[in-house]
Amino acid sequence: MATGGKGSHSSDTLYTNRLIHEKSPYLLQHAHNPVDCIVGYSTCHWCHVMEHESFQNEETGKILNENFVCIKVDREERPDVDKVYMTFVQATSSGGGWPMSVWLTPDLKPFVGGTYFPPEDGIYQVGFRTVLLRILDQWKRNRTALLENSQKILSALSARTDVGVRGGETPPSSKEVMTRCFQQLSESYDEEYGGFSESPKFPTPVNLNFLFSYWALHRSTSEGARALQMALHTLKMMAYGGIHDHIAQGFHRYSTDQRWHVPHFEKMLYDQGQLAVVYAKAFQTEKIEEHSGSVDKVKESRSHVAGQDNGHFRISSASGSMGKTPVLSVTTAVTSLSTGYKKEKTLNNCSHTISQKQLKQRSDNLNKDVPFAVTNQRILA
Repeated sequence: MATGGKGSHSSDTLYTNRLIHEKSPYLLQHAHNPVDCIVGYSTCHWCHVMEHESFQNEETGKILNENFVCIKVDREERPDVDKVYMTFVQATSSGGGWPMSVWLTPDLKPFVGGTYFPPEDGIYQVGFRTVLLRILDQWKRNRTALLENSQKILSALSARTDVGVRGGETPPSSKEVMTRCFQQLSESYDEEYGGFSESPKFPTPVNLNFLFSYWALHRSTSEGARALQMALHTLKMMAYGGIHDHIAQGFHRYSTDQRWHVPHFEKMLYDQGQLAVVYAKAFQTEKIEEHSGSVDKVKESRSHVAGQDNGHFRISSASGSMGKTPVLSVTTAVTSLSTGYKKEKTLNNCSHTISQKQLKQRSDNLNKDVPFAVTNQRILA
């Protein structure tokens, strides 16, 4: 909850809430909002957009502070908390992402969740303020139904995530696990552009490392050849595409389209380190100079991303925060989105509130054992 002085957002007098006592760079960036809530992280562009649009707004802050107990979580500091509520959001909406807002009952059971909300109602999405007012209205008029629906969803999620060995069964062998992993990657592989999804498309170096290992163990088989081809083609298409920063080098966190063309302007140090290893393996396999060049470029980018400032190393470089310079400690945000198209594409990937028709289509495709969130449909549609 927020505490602090009064005054408009544009005045020199800033609110100061309890986040001022935290160590997390992300939480400290929000220490002067009239409210503190949602889950996010320091280099998340749309977390900062939503802060600027909604959490710095006095009217929105008043609604939150007078009717909710607001809590803000840094997902990099508490990934365990983030995982619990992200599972709920992914099961009850069209996807997941950050910023993530989840509303809980007094006994901490989630009943509504979503990602980015614009400040006001739009053509395709309700505004954050409208969501708050609808939740308040439903809580007053349909509290029993909300609680029952929340319990059904949690029970279904618990059943789905319960992992164990039944009776006298033994776990599958490592060979069976590797075969299944290879089959799943092969089935989801993009034959034209490489990678393992349509959009957004992530580099996922762990998958590429697996494919090189699978090839090393099955060199004389058609499956081994397939594994090598998937890994090498993916790396080549990434190097040719816009996800590869051809000016500052290195690779952005993901591409917003299928062709690796339009990147999300955020670089992670752990991606650069893993991709350097993967491209080195590609060079060892093919002895093609472009793979060696990719290794050098990733290493160059890694030195830029991890560069020092006052003795602190940065672990990420991401889109800016509405003209402000983010707090620099362990993480930082230094670049910015440059075109409306890129902003629109990123927004589409982060905005997951959907129409009732889309909701039904999504529900029909889900595992029938998981009841869809009627609450989300009522409040967010």
